[in-house]
Amino acid sequence: MSRIRSAWRWSRYVLPHVIRRQVVFGFCPICEHRSVFCMEGEWLRDQLKCARCRSIPRWRAIVRVLETFFPNWRQMAIHESSPGGSSSAKLARECRGCVQTHWYPDVPAGSVKDGYRCENLEQQTFPDASFDMVITQDVFEHVLDPARGFAEVARTLKPGGRPRLHRPLVLLEADARPGGSPA
Repeated sequence: MSRIRSAWRWSRYVLPHVIRRQVVFGFCPICEHRSVFCMEGEWLRDQLKCARCRSIPRWRAIVRVLETFFPNWRQMAIHESSPGGSSSAKLARECRGCVQTHWYPDVPAGSVKDGYRCENLEQQTFPDASFDMVITQDVFEHVLDPARGFAEVARTLKPGGRPRLHRPLVLLEADARPGGSPA
């Protein structure tokens, strides 16, 4: 009965998008199945969702990079700052060495709140050379002193460790006249 209910929910979500020709077919690295990706709006960065797990492209990209370039990521020591979404859930579920952190100004650094370790990227309490990889998704644009945050990420990486720092890309159109300013 639950399979029928699940199929019904899936079809109620997918069919309107199929009718409007707002679907893309492909493979989702998060739920690890062939899937239909539904366009829920014009901003595909966050609105092209997997019909199975509702993941968005940037979450799928992180997992795809891990699977392609770091096939042993499940055995690595990984620090993910400010986790969120299905890629973070997959990391927590499948990588025993994953430490996920959020910054809570009212909580002592290094302590745990709601299952997340409290860490400020600019002043981390981790020992030197703690991680094989540090992952941030849309975090550094909120850090007050990015240079200090980058230095801390470098300090906590093991020799040969890899940072995976994702940030939004904003393209500004400039006035065509000399001295024109971004719109």
